[in-house]
Amino acid sequence: MLSKQILGRFLDFSETAPAFTSLYEGMWKMSGRCGDQGSVMTSMIFACSLVVIGIEVDMQRSRDLEARSYWFALEALFAVFFGVEALLRVHQLGFDYFLDAWNVYDYTLVTLSVADVVVSITVPGSGGLGIAKMLRICRLLRIYRSIKGLKALAGLWVITQGFLDSLLAVVWVTFALFLFLFMFAVIVTTMVGQDLDIRREWSGADLYVGGLWKSMLTILQVFTIDSIATTLGQPLMNISPITVAMLVISVVFLNFGCINILVAVMVEHIVNIAAETRVNFAKVLAKVESKVFGAMLEELTEYCDDGEGGGELTYKDFKKVIRTKTMMEKMKLLNFCFDEMELLFELMDADGSGSVSPKEFVAGLRKMKGTELTINYLDLADDKQGHPFLDVRGSPAPPSGTAVHFCV
Repeated sequence: MLSKQILGRFLDFSETAPAFTSLYEGMWKMSGRCGDQGSVMTSMIFACSLVVIGIEVDMQRSRDLEARSYWFALEALFAVFFGVEALLRVHQLGFDYFLDAWNVYDYTLVTLSVADVVVSITVPGSGGLGIAKMLRICRLLRIYRSIKGLKALAGLWVITQGFLDSLLAVVWVTFALFLFLFMFAVIVTTMVGQDLDIRREWSGADLYVGGLWKSMLTILQVFTIDSIATTLGQPLMNISPITVAMLVISVVFLNFGCINILVAVMVEHIVNIAAETRVNFAKVLAKVESKVFGAMLEELTEYCDDGEGGGELTYKDFKKVIRTKTMMEKMKLLNFCFDEMELLFELMDADGSGSVSPKEFVAGLRKMKGTELTINYLDLADDKQGHPFLDVRGSPAPPSGTAVHFCV
């Protein structure tokens, strides 16, 4: 295989290559048998690597390989694991692996990690590739792919996807913020920074408004409302009150305007994604229910052909078939209990013949599912008993709008 040949040429060690290749083959076989468990294991190791990165950055003080040997060993283990994982994915998907932007992103990070390990070994005093160390934390974005589809982390995925979909809006809002910063910086520099009398009275004039870029940083400080009362507000109030008014206007435009627009755009995207997710979930659920109903119809049809009804489902056959293991599993998936199926049989046997066709039975079950459950239940009871307000046992039927559940 091409991936094995590349792996052998890359290693080119007569002793370690066979062992590493055996590990590669074992992981590849294991990934084919237990993909979900492999994903969980990968996510756990990924989380451990992030913890190690944080501790290493906080505690490591030397670039020498011997002084950081423990950290280097952990880095090498993570690099080997993620490298083998990338090779497994390339082996399974082939060239299609590189058609996904996330795969290319992950492959680039893995390559840099492996290069960092190689440079650390070959050049002991270099400390590895600095850019690789900085970009390792970018692997945190892999969590986006890990949480997608997990029901327990659906809220986090919606927020993450909403932020990614809002990136274009973030760029435009950032551009608008820069324009406002530049505009107010020019005004403040002209009104205060170039006034010699103000510069004599205010010792901090050169620091805060001594130039265009200094004024832009000052407006940015005003925008974040960071200690502006003591550093800017009080000195300028006595020297140039109109400048204070301009600063207040800048807060309104920048803080209350642009940022709120950005938040509104993100919230809109998050709401749209949540609604789209619910719609997609409903479509998938409808497809699954349709397949379950189809399998149920096939099983009932086969049972009727072998039974006493000659293609019809008699009450005797019905009591047997609903207690079979496969039928009970289908009823459970559809949120029905077999204890209530006898009542359903009586409701669906509108003509009192003592038998129903499989299509009639499945069609009745379809009517019992969904938001129209109560109305269809009352319609069936009305057809059977001739009384729209009593169920088949003579007790008052539930009022309109009340859902009837056969299985709790």
